[in-house]
Amino acid sequence: MNKKLKCVFVLLLTILLTACGFSEFNGSRTGNESQLIMEYSILNMTDSQELALSEGDIVDIDVVSLSGSVDIVLQKEEEEPIYRGTDVPTSSFQVAIDKSGTYRVSVAGKRAKGSVHISKKEIDMEEENASSLESNESDTVTPIDDPSDSITIADGEMISAEFDIDLTEKETTFLTLEVTEDMETVAHYSYTTREKEGAVWGYYSGGSEDKEVFELRAGTESVYDMFWTDETIALKMGMNVFYITGDDISCKMHFMLPKIDQSKVSYVGAYTKEEAQEKIKEMLH
Repeated sequence: MNKKLKCVFVLLLTILLTACGFSEFNGSRTGNESQLIMEYSILNMTDSQELALSEGDIVDIDVVSLSGSVDIVLQKEEEEPIYRGTDVPTSSFQVAIDKSGTYRVSVAGKRAKGSVHISKKEIDMEEENASSLESNESDTVTPIDDPSDSITIADGEMISAEFDIDLTEKETTFLTLEVTEDMETVAHYSYTTREKEGAVWGYYSGGSEDKEVFELRAGTESVYDMFWTDETIALKMGMNVFYITGDDISCKMHFMLPKIDQSKVSYVGAYTKEEAQEKIKEMLH
């Protein structure tokens, strides 16, 4: 009798687990040597696709993250990944290919809902080189006099700052954010330091001496808006200040907070509220 009861219990447990949504995938998938397109209401697994890529190709990656999390890795055979994103937010970006070969892109979802579109875009290298030369001849760095011009706020869940600046050892604030409660979010950013080492960005909460600091590796102009980095950051209730610094380094940066809950954001600006009020007073006098 006990054995029969145990068997019935195991069977019922299996049925309940299946019914409670422990499904690995529910959606559509298209994959070949030039693309991987996935749209899903449930993604609870890892899927991979081999891509045939050539030097000079650009891989377009478009992610829509409605819930859960998605990790993406792109690597050539057994080499180090050229892109690795953890809990990738809703975003569109590109990855440049500098070596021809077979690459594997892996998409790992955890209770994820949304879509991932990954496709290669072939680039004419002669055109690209000509365009790059023309760009280098005309490219000048204009430090931002008023960083507030660099900030945009999109409807929904997007705060973005983009700037081009000559850095010094002094910290330059590029974004301040006041939130009504402690929260975690993701900083999603691309940058170029024009091949110089030593630049860092960081953030701290108002009144605190503790700073979170992130190093910016030497990067060329060609990687800007192609290679993106994701960092999980912990905001504290009150004012949070984001800054960048580097000794005699020219830096261009596109910095986004794409998944922040704006209903819990009470202030966004390039200055603290007190500094902004002082700026307004100066303008009025």
